[in-house]
Amino acid sequence: ASIGLRLAQYDASGSTHDLQILVAVLGEAGDDRLGDYLIELWRRRHQIEDARRACDVLVRTGKEHTAEAFLEELGDLARQDSHLHAHLAWGCLRQGQLLDAVAELKALSDAGVDNNNTRQLTIVLAIETGRWSELEPFLQKELAAQADRSGAELMSLARIAQAIDSPTTMALVRAAIAKGPDNPVLNMNGYTIAVEAGFERNAEVNGWFGRAVAGSTEDGPIYSKGFDDVIE
Repeated sequence: ASIGLRLAQYDASGSTHDLQILVAVLGEAGDDRLGDYLIELWRRRHQIEDARRACDVLVRTGKEHTAEAFLEELGDLARQDSHLHAHLAWGCLRQGQLLDAVAELKALSDAGVDNNNTRQLTIVLAIETGRWSELEPFLQKELAAQADRSGAELMSLARIAQAIDSPTTMALVRAAIAKGPDNPVLNMNGYTIAVEAGFERNAEVNGWFGRAVAGSTEDGPIYSKGFDDVIE
């Protein structure tokens, strides 16, 4: 059934069952109204997964204000779930409440929460609050945890390391490329970081460029055109 029919059915019945079906249909369609109806579903049955999904969808669809109002409605309950608590911290950041965001992140950290979401927040808050010195120990810690990080995550950290002249830069690049030795994007990013950071273009660094070229397709990361293509 179409979304319009499901909406009409729910409007007519007001039943939780029809709301669940509507939420499923909106989810499959990627409809922007999903977050609002997930909030309604949360109010009906108070299942934490509905609240998590509501916040995820609202932020993804640019309805951050609605997400923040919903988190306020949840009150202390938002702090009892690490996923919602992270949303709360990001919400503080978006609203310019930097000290509150730092406090919420510390509470998450003290509770042992460590995931890509909290790590990104750590980086952004360190930059936004001008606490650049906190990035170096963070990068060292991430380098030590490289076995549990993806190549993309490590390369993103290497870019930050390069920006602050961290001694971890090349170690992070190598760790990232080790996750996908033939991955052209990782190799190209590693080569770019090394060159921009002023490292010598030795066999290792040039090898990254070579593998980036060898692994490139018409979708990149390196585009090669013939002379005839260029002059057309």
